[in-house]
Amino acid sequence: AEDVAALAPFDGDSHQLVIVNGRLAAALGDELSDVPGISVSTINAGGGSVTGSDGQLLPLAAMNEALPGDHLKIHLASGARLARPLRIIFVATTSDVPVAWHPRLTIELDEGAEATVIEQHLATGDGRYWSNLVVSASLQQVSTLRHYRLQTEGAGAWHTASTLIELEQNATYDNFVLSTGAALARNEIHMALRGEGAVGHLNGGYLLDGEQHGDTTSVIDHLAPGCASRESYRGVLDDKSRGVFQGKVIVARHA
Repeated sequence: AEDVAALAPFDGDSHQLVIVNGRLAAALGDELSDVPGISVSTINAGGGSVTGSDGQLLPLAAMNEALPGDHLKIHLASGARLARPLRIIFVATTSDVPVAWHPRLTIELDEGAEATVIEQHLATGDGRYWSNLVVSASLQQVSTLRHYRLQTEGAGAWHTASTLIELEQNATYDNFVLSTGAALARNEIHMALRGEGAVGHLNGGYLLDGEQHGDTTSVIDHLAPGCASRESYRGVLDDKSRGVFQGKVIVARHA
């Protein structure tokens, strides 16, 4: 507990939730009960889509849904705005026995809502484990989500993250992922621009060495007219490390 608390101190500049080995550690975070327009709930079940907007099966997301793990749901009501970022810290406590967990995070923004969510992925050591995260975000009209992920896990970690984003009319999604840790890190993003005027930005960077492997896969679906998407990824590799990028942009006939 002391190791976790040292990795996830309360800085006072942000709201904070802490997930330890895939489970919510309420005592280390902020219940956000005094913040108007936001609700946080936890259910011990999966849920949501396991296919992308193009109908492609997402095996890692399907596995996440099928196996037990805490499902954290964050909902912002119409017009609600978080004045401070919400920092969600995922901490792995490692041991000599390889383990796996499958946390799920759902973010729902109603019309005109605005939030900044920062994920931080850390470990207390270099033991072997697999963290298989799924993040689903639904942005209604004129809402804005800034979503950032910092992954600095230990040398024995396998980190896979599936991010599923749906944007309605004039919604804006801004994403950045920075990876420097884990033996294997896979960042898979499926973004669907469903409403006219929606805007999505996907960006990331990685700094790898030794035999680390970093993988980014993105699928962007333009399903309505007048939408815009941009993506930019940059990496620095040393020794025998590998970086992979796969990107697909689909524009519907009427878009």
